[in-house]
Amino acid sequence: MNGTPQERILFLHLPKTAGTSVAQSLISGLDLKKRSSTRLGRGGWVLIHDHEREKRRKLLRKAKRARFVTGHFTARTYRQLADPQRDFVFTFLRDPASRLESLFRFSRAWTGGWEYPIDPASLKFSEFLQYDHPLHRARVDNLMTRMLGGGLDEEPRSEDDWNEMVGRACRLLDRMSFVGLTETFDADFATLCETVGVPVLETPRKNRTPAQHREKAVADDDTRSNAAARDMLLSCTRHDRRVYEHARRIVSARGSRQNSR
Repeated sequence: MNGTPQERILFLHLPKTAGTSVAQSLISGLDLKKRSSTRLGRGGWVLIHDHEREKRRKLLRKAKRARFVTGHFTARTYRQLADPQRDFVFTFLRDPASRLESLFRFSRAWTGGWEYPIDPASLKFSEFLQYDHPLHRARVDNLMTRMLGGGLDEEPRSEDDWNEMVGRACRLLDRMSFVGLTETFDADFATLCETVGVPVLETPRKNRTPAQHREKAVADDDTRSNAAARDMLLSCTRHDRRVYEHARRIVSARGSRQNSR
């Protein structure tokens, strides 16, 4: 783990880990007024999502001048962006099954449209997990491993391929300046704020699924009663579980160091 922040902060935002709350709080705390949709002077912030391919090249150029870079970008983009001498890099992870459950709930309320023909509101949770489209599979099948270990378009063909990707993901976590967990969010976010030198703010949770959609999604979660559905959930999280446990060890080690001071 690296030391204190330097010139630029990179936040690799894994979906459904409270990352929107983290990003918006830091943007406010760092007093960053400009964003990627306007002319960016030195010290602004940039939002990069790897799936927005048409904007990506321009945003990568802007990110070189930014104070804060965030978004759903992968290790591949990180390698194009990161400068170990310049950057403070961090991420938050969440229990893999909880993350997918949250994604399923959120998808019920999503009105922004999909890049492929899917109607999550008509699907049971297991059907959502096994929906047969490559873009969807990348989002639900061990997404944390894919994002931290390579790219969403990578399709491991064997257990050895998956093991290699898990190894890359864990090594990236080891190189990061800070790793937090959604399950210990308040404490980890406070430590992050202290480390990057911004006030510890009460963080409102953003992108929360409205109650009516949460209730319907819970009712359609067949992993609670169906063994085959539970097996599907386990398959979609089995590699992410290894990456998550590695992140937990990093967070635990940080806590031990803090307690020994």
